[in-house]
Amino acid sequence: MKNGAAMRLTTAKYYTPSHRTIHENGVEPTIVSALTSQEELRISQWRQSNTAGEARSLDLANLGDLQLERATDVLKGLMVYQQFNAAPAPADPKDAKPINNIIRKLNDPDVSKP
Repeated sequence: MKNGAAMRLTTAKYYTPSHRTIHENGVEPTIVSALTSQEELRISQWRQSNTAGEARSLDLANLGDLQLERATDVLKGLMVYQQFNAAPAPADPKDAKPINNIIRKLNDPDVSKP
């Protein structure tokens, strides 16, 4: 562009784990985490606020991410379920199921959380 700015355009196709494309179809969540009207209002007000930079980031952090919290609850619930139905844990962490690795990271205090 004449003023030295640039634009980068990328395209990609997104697939589900079963190799189904989600273009024009979207995905239906297995577990729905709906927001209340009050939570939607708070998010709408945050989007319309004039704050910028670090102040905007702090405001976002104060809103909380209820959907992330719900996802964490689901993963922890899976961990409890697996403990009741668990076979002996593999000696090598590489042999653990992927869900165990995710749960281990969620419970590790040394791993920084977003």
